[in-house]
Amino acid sequence: VEKVNKSLQTLQKVIVGAVLSTPEIQAEARSLMRSEVPMSWTTNWPSAPEDPTVFLPGLAKKMGALRGEWVKRVQGNNPVDKPVQLSDFLRADVFLNALRQQTARKLKVSIDSLHLVASFEPHLLSDSATTHLPVS
Repeated sequence: VEKVNKSLQTLQKVIVGAVLSTPEIQAEARSLMRSEVPMSWTTNWPSAPEDPTVFLPGLAKKMGALRGEWVKRVQGNNPVDKPVQLSDFLRADVFLNALRQQTARKLKVSIDSLHLVASFEPHLLSDSATTHLPVS
């Protein structure tokens, strides 16, 4: 978010003549003029939309969720007590790996012994030895 914000602020300053342009700023401007998301913006969001008109609202939504809902969850010391929407994360794989590590520690088992199981029919996951986390 900081990278995108800084880039947009710098582009605005170049437009009004407050700062000089650089090759990096020019490359970002060219990408935006072609309706493409600059590559430098997507380093932390590998599956980011390619269209800036989809990227920017999507980024804002994710940041809103992380700074709002997820801050409250973490402060409550049990961030996974409610269903999780993987779309809240820029990198859902990082969240799932952290959850896997936390689960292994809590259950005092090897991380390699844990397996992610998913189903569109939750009643099929009724094994009493299984811990469930609703994810959407």
